[in-house]
Amino acid sequence: MQVFVARQPILDAEGRTTAYELLFRGDRDALESGILDQATAGDAATSQVIVGGTSAIGLDALCPGVPAFINFTRNHLLADTALLLPPGRVVIEILEGIEPDEPVVEAARRAREAGHVLALDDFAYDPRWEPLLAMADFVKVDVLASDPAEEAERIRAALPGGRAPLLLAEKVEDEATFRRCRDLGYARFQGWYFARPETLSGEAPAAWSGHVLALLRETRTPEPDTAAIAAILGRDPGLAWRFLRFANAPIFPWSGRVRGPRHALGLLGTRLLRQWAGLVALAALSEDAPPELVNLAVTRAIFLESLADDLRRPPDELHLLGLMSLVEAMARAPTEKLLDGLPLSPELEAALLRREGPLAPLLDLCVAFERGDWAAADRLSTDLGLGERAARAMLEATARAPALVLAVDGTRGRQAS
Repeated sequence: MQVFVARQPILDAEGRTTAYELLFRGDRDALESGILDQATAGDAATSQVIVGGTSAIGLDALCPGVPAFINFTRNHLLADTALLLPPGRVVIEILEGIEPDEPVVEAARRAREAGHVLALDDFAYDPRWEPLLAMADFVKVDVLASDPAEEAERIRAALPGGRAPLLLAEKVEDEATFRRCRDLGYARFQGWYFARPETLSGEAPAAWSGHVLALLRETRTPEPDTAAIAAILGRDPGLAWRFLRFANAPIFPWSGRVRGPRHALGLLGTRLLRQWAGLVALAALSEDAPPELVNLAVTRAIFLESLADDLRRPPDELHLLGLMSLVEAMARAPTEKLLDGLPLSPELEAALLRREGPLAPLLDLCVAFERGDWAAADRLSTDLGLGERAARAMLEATARAPALVLAVDGTRGRQAS
């Protein structure tokens, strides 16, 4: 996937580059077309900047020797996405539209305790922001929208005798504004007077052959190593963000209370972790696939897993069977290639690659229900010893699938539901 990220330098009073702000560059029309609400669009933009900055292009190439300012939405703050990024290389820029309530303050405190530097974006003084102001290392003032002298005075008055953040004048467009802000005590400067944003691009690593494949391998071992899984997530912030969004989904009783990847790993447990890894692999494979095809694969996975006790088969095995049964149609590539390297049981391999073995009739049963071939569905249900149980399970799976798709991939879920 081609990833585009723009950077704009942040300079000191001597004209030396001290940092770059990384900015989203991509198909903003697609993000804001209505398929995504405004909050999700912002989350997606931040995710692309993080993925581009850390994986596709790299911080060393984007910001050689200096830190990167990255805008953080409320969801990214509360999900502790900052904890996935290297301290010292990133400045967490808290957007002005975020409500500075207690959860946001606590998230900022966790980021700071982890060694991150904080900045407040487009700051306009309000007493509600004082807890964050006390922790901030930088305060950015939009000098086109605010009076830089008044904002500087308000900020200093709010922190009498305390640590004072560096003031950063942004949207500086001429020499006179630069000199005025410098004389007012501003220490950092950003704007078109110095440089317009420069767009860079890179290829994001292929999810199936890279981090997602590593995640699938690790989660399919008899006893998944949570430290190894956390390390994989730490190398791919975009993947980690999907993981945290899934862990915080409304379908779970702890919705909204997950503090970070390691906390989520402990809450989900092996079974749900394996399911999530399979669903993320499915999402990676199905970027260009019809949404209904994704929904169908998830429905199969839920349906087959629910029959595990009746069939005396491991639930994880049946879930993966349903989930991976349509990968060839989604990715438009041979199933053999897509599943190469995964630790699959011989029965799973036989069913998925050759439609043979003891699990193959289960896929035939799925197809019979999907086509409305009730005679075939009844015959297969009887042969498998399921009877009417199969029909009830399919109805339940069809109802549950859209919510699970939404938990993994919000855009895909809205289209499919």
